Amino acid sequence: MNEQLPTVEARQGRNRQFQWRTFLISTGLAASILALLYLAFSAGTA
Repeated sequence: MNEQLPTVEARQGRNRQFQWRTFLISTGLAASILALLYLAFSAGTA
């Protein structure tokens, strides 16, 4: 049990970094897509 703890902690840390990176990338993509849609909508109505 004690021998597996370091590997489990390292794996959890890696997953946390991966989740944070994917969260930033996904939010950035969503924000850029929303900005493009808003620009296209405002240009189409104006």
